[in-house]
Amino acid sequence: MSVKDKSKKRLSRENILDSALRIIGTHGIYSLTHRSVAKEAKVAHSTVSYYFRTIDDLTVGAFKKLIADDEAVSDAQLLNLVEKKGTFSIEEFVGVIASGLKSKHKSGYLLQAEYELFVYSSRNKELAEAMRNARKRDVNGVQKLLDRKGYKNVDAEIILSIFGEFARDLVHNNLKGAELKVKKVLNLIEKLKK
Repeated sequence: MSVKDKSKKRLSRENILDSALRIIGTHGIYSLTHRSVAKEAKVAHSTVSYYFRTIDDLTVGAFKKLIADDEAVSDAQLLNLVEKKGTFSIEEFVGVIASGLKSKHKSGYLLQAEYELFVYSSRNKELAEAMRNARKRDVNGVQKLLDRKGYKNVDAEIILSIFGEFARDLVHNNLKGAELKVKKVLNLIEKLKK
């Protein structure tokens, strides 16, 4: 297979996953079918079935894409801070996470899609496993960062659970509550600082 063909296949798969996320975020997870995704992505039904045999495969694929996109954006923002200043503070890191969630909220469907997938994960073993792995990666990454910055007493699990509340507030358009959660994280870090 030529490089051009591989690139085309990758773009087609990405398009299908983007369409799946749009459907989940705007119409809910139970509206997700091979046909609805094919219509949204403007591809043949057989193309969707070729990449994702079952709806569960499609759901897990959409979640993994959402996580990969989040990580790419966060990494780019943090890299930008490192290039400008040589490092970044915990406050800036918290700001990057918060701004990422806010931009997903502004997209109109991405944060809602993530929330729908989170709720649905209790009924889907494979999705629950993918979420656990992503969560474990997040906790380990944040904990290493906190330890490196000298915040040995701060538990990454607590910080990420507060950000879960922050995301929930955004989904329910409680912007004031969301802002309070960011302050809560910063206060917690400051209080537990060595």
